[in-house]
Amino acid sequence: MLRRLISPLLALLMLSLPLRAEVVAIYEADAPVLSEDARDRDQGIRSAFRRMLVKASGDVSIASAAEVEPLLSQLEQWTVSSEPRQQVVTNALGQPEVRNVLRVRFDPEAVRRVLTNLGRPIWPENRPAMMVWLVVDDGTRKQIASASQVQALGALTGRAEERGLIVQLPNMDSVDQGRVDPVTLWDAPLKTVVGASGRYGIQTSLLVRLRRTGEQWSAQYALIQGSQYEEWSAVDASSGPLLSYGMDGAADRLARRYAFDSSEPAMGLTSLWLTEVRSGADYARALGYLRKLEVIRDLQVLGADGDRAWLAMTVQAGPKRFKQLLKFDQQLSLLELPVEAGKPALYALELQH
Repeated sequence: MLRRLISPLLALLMLSLPLRAEVVAIYEADAPVLSEDARDRDQGIRSAFRRMLVKASGDVSIASAAEVEPLLSQLEQWTVSSEPRQQVVTNALGQPEVRNVLRVRFDPEAVRRVLTNLGRPIWPENRPAMMVWLVVDDGTRKQIASASQVQALGALTGRAEERGLIVQLPNMDSVDQGRVDPVTLWDAPLKTVVGASGRYGIQTSLLVRLRRTGEQWSAQYALIQGSQYEEWSAVDASSGPLLSYGMDGAADRLARRYAFDSSEPAMGLTSLWLTEVRSGADYARALGYLRKLEVIRDLQVLGADGDRAWLAMTVQAGPKRFKQLLKFDQQLSLLELPVEAGKPALYALELQH
């Protein structure tokens, strides 16, 4: 039966299946400048380069790494464009202010080469959107921040942009209010957050519980992806830094999951089984998804047997990176099969249900 499904399924591969990722401009960054003169522009490009490396790698330590200093003399040839802009930011007092910045875009190929030569990871442009549930207890009441208040959350959105995070706040309309309220969200199990984020089609959520006690603010964070979660906490004299810390903590943890070693050899031409295929719709979903992955070329269906199909493809990524990409969208899993010592590695793709 499954063999008969192969031919009509190939016609379905043109169907577009949504990916739970968005593209981030990781090869550009903003840096504050005092003026537009040549000296300030040069300093701005240097600062933007360090900021961009953090965004592109997910590795905060690279900004102050000694091995970056010798590279700064080559920035002119790696700079694609530099544009003066004005930006409204939230200052340390929580008030908006206008600052002059220089937005600099660097050559992607040069950046990837730099990160590889430095032995640093690359966190690709396709990144998970993140739902932020921010519940604030100011000592008098609890409330959940909504998308309509995003302009007042510059510390959160600004740091998210610096780290290459795509964040969304809930609408807190009647649908959201029917699922969560500030009191229940404060003490609710994390699966409540997963359920509330479901309407937005976003699989990654950050729960931030921000509380004021006297002159001190404290925050508890939980980064949630499906059944996986990580928690951490911080304290500060004001709330703004805690919002920034939340974005940094989320970016650090997501980078550990999705950034990859660019020096890992690609798998190249690979043949493997696609398993757990139970219907024609399963074939359409799996093959359509694989064809949309940027690291897959020349995908072919060689045959089928029961609930599995034998595939051939060129994988332009190493096994570790390929596993990360698949885990990112939770459509397929890459399994390494047992082999005799000295034999080449064998893999299978398992369809997730």
